[in-house]
Amino acid sequence: MATLSPRDRKVIATLKKFLRNKKSGEELRVHCTVAAGLLEDRRVVSELLSKALADPLSRVRSTAAYAIGIRRDKDLLENVRAVLALERDASVKHWLEAAVKSIEGSNEESFKDFLTDVVGD
Repeated sequence: MATLSPRDRKVIATLKKFLRNKKSGEELRVHCTVAAGLLEDRRVVSELLSKALADPLSRVRSTAAYAIGIRRDKDLLENVRAVLALERDASVKHWLEAAVKSIEGSNEESFKDFLTDVVGD
């Protein structure tokens, strides 16, 4: 949905609905986080990816790091650093560090295997 209609308000509303609801399954929230990174409205992207960075599930937080890193979203760099400073999960830390490297332009291959290793696509 997000790939085909990255500005569609219905797509954005659907993503918001599932990312805000902790009762939404992990798999759904992971895929919504990937989709949020494909949107064009920077304000909405920042809102949704910040929400995903604060998710209680490590796969969702890791996926938020991926989406931010792929976008090389400098607006979210400080947020990523703040989450990284408090993160306890080693896997999430790895992806947050990869996001920082990607945003800073120092590591082109940071997320090479992310979709297969974490998301399962």
